[in-house]
Amino acid sequence: MALSIQECADSITTRLFTINWMDDNESMGDRIAIKSKEHDGEKDLGGYCYEAARKAVEEELRAWLDGPMGYMTGLTFNTLRAANLQRLPLFKNSNGDPAHSDPQGRDWSPAQWLQAVTGELGEYANIRKKFERGDISESEFLEAAENELADIQTYLDILAYQVGVDLGKATINKFNKVSERVGCDIRIRADGSDWHKVV
Repeated sequence: MALSIQECADSITTRLFTINWMDDNESMGDRIAIKSKEHDGEKDLGGYCYEAARKAVEEELRAWLDGPMGYMTGLTFNTLRAANLQRLPLFKNSNGDPAHSDPQGRDWSPAQWLQAVTGELGEYANIRKKFERGDISESEFLEAAENELADIQTYLDILAYQVGVDLGKATINKFNKVSERVGCDIRIRADGSDWHKVV
């Protein structure tokens, strides 16, 4: 059975109160703690209001789901694969010439498509380096990161296609195998429609 955002918020908030996480962490913990302490509702011995904290956790979850990385857009692995296959024969290089002689991109070997993936990973690593040493602002980093991570995802799907892998199915299977191995009850449904907790 899948959990709603409200149920997730309840679970997370209970965990935060149980381990006193809000007293020891920055960023999200700070934001939740401030909202919890400023609230006029009933508080625990530490001065935190559970209901205010739960509401703040829910707001954090919604902000993350609707955030800049594009989640909740409805994009699926199938849509990305279909779009990639339609664009491959139309793709042009920087000189305006067709980038591939084969409409499915099979003029490139899997090793060359891997180079494309690692090239984009390198570009992301480079902008992250620039951000961490103070060359660019956080907003500049996030804008560039969106572009590079999207390129990585796109090339990764093409690489998977070239070697005959259904990336969506493979991701579901691997995610669930790892969850089982590490003793986690979170699973992705076989049809990819949602995640759920094993009960």
